Amino acid sequence: MNIFLNLFSKNIKAVYSCYDRVIVRGYILWMFSPANLICFLRGRGFDKHSNGVMRIFTDQLNAHVEKEAKRVNAPIIWWPSENNGKRKKGGKNGDKLEYVERHYAQKSKRRGDFVYCVIADMESEFSYATRNLLTKKGEPYEKMYECRKIVKHYYIYFHDWLLGGPCYLKISTYFPFQAEFYFNGHNVIRLALDKKGIAYRKDGNALTDIADAKELHKIIYALEGKQVQQRIDYWMDRFFKFDKGKYSTRPAKLKHDWFCSQVEVCTNIIFKSASVCTRLFERLLDKFSRIGQPDSLSQIFGKRTTRKNTKSNRRLYENKACLKYWFIRNSIKFYNKLGYYLRIETTINHPKSLGLKKSVINLREYLAYGKKCNQRL
Repeated sequence: MNIFLNLFSKNIKAVYSCYDRVIVRGYILWMFSPANLICFLRGRGFDKHSNGVMRIFTDQLNAHVEKEAKRVNAPIIWWPSENNGKRKKGGKNGDKLEYVERHYAQKSKRRGDFVYCVIADMESEFSYATRNLLTKKGEPYEKMYECRKIVKHYYIYFHDWLLGGPCYLKISTYFPFQAEFYFNGHNVIRLALDKKGIAYRKDGNALTDIADAKELHKIIYALEGKQVQQRIDYWMDRFFKFDKGKYSTRPAKLKHDWFCSQVEVCTNIIFKSASVCTRLFERLLDKFSRIGQPDSLSQIFGKRTTRKNTKSNRRLYENKACLKYWFIRNSIKFYNKLGYYLRIETTINHPKSLGLKKSVINLREYLAYGKKCNQRL
């Protein structure tokens, strides 16, 4: 066992490591080239590749999402008007997820696959546009170029029979149709415990008391990247289609590849007494202020020293101190969550720098790597 856990084993009630926030991003890889996009449009029967032609696909996608939302009786919320001025109902910084949890997820007792709501928002995104230019001979032609533009995005918030809820699927409505998928590992655990009838107590997003610790660890390590990929494909098949009037379809070439963008792996150490936990954490703050050196961070992440890409800071988390360290774009933080349990959390934002593969199929490797980082800290 870990030396720290051995030393304070009499004061510790439970310890477990699991996924926290997981964000996976989807890309149609071949579409990140204007030439490939032009060939695709020609293959669909369009002689031109104008903004109007590309807008046809956007309109068809919008129509399908609206039809699907209406079919499942899910409201479509226009976020700029819902989260503006006196009507501001979102969480901190207008957080959509907190808004959905407060207004939909907490009130719902349904199980299985169902949609809470769909939030529409305008955001900046990599995309394409065309211009009408003239050749040296004065002949007009259309030039496609890469750009960033403000386009509509749909956030489809739903409950999944495997991943719990709320999860979300984010879809950009303009070429190259980038997408994003989110779920929380704690929701996966709670859903599985409910199905098995195992009693537990939660505080925030952590489990502070579990009747069957062995079953908890089985549930944590049962989730595989392949299962997550299957659930992503299911929700994409429902919402990423183009309305043709009487039916909706999707060209076979518009297939996304999915890659891990941000994976948080947390280790929760739950103490029997809040006073012991608080006093211990206060003593650890002085110790941990020296850990932010590049040499120490390279040991924690199991990589060579990189002095230019490491930093540390100390901030407040719900009026409690939180120590956070960065290694390249990855980070690890340590804080006293609610007074009676400590949380160490590794956030992997740059898998390549840690020797991890980005494909969502390799998700379980992130859990093992993050757990080792937490143990070293």
